Amino acid sequence: MQDVRKAISDVYRELKIELFEKHYTEEQLDALLGFYESDIGSTVLEAQANIEHDFKKKMSKTLNDMNSKGDGGLNVVYQPKD
Repeated sequence: MQDVRKAISDVYRELKIELFEKHYTEEQLDALLGFYESDIGSTVLEAQANIEHDFKKKMSKTLNDMNSKGDGGLNVVYQPKD
């Protein structure tokens, strides 16, 4: 199982690198790296992860509430990776 996780992680990393290189110049990537290595940058990364987690939970609840009311919502359950 660990091998599968590593393989997925490697593919994910490579795809992210490819997309970042597509949308940013090398100078921009260097600046981003510098930012994310700073105190405020690491705070932003942590906050973004928490915001995304909370957003997915709330969106899942909202869609399920809509579905139970017959508003055309979707039956979605967010399961965090914690």
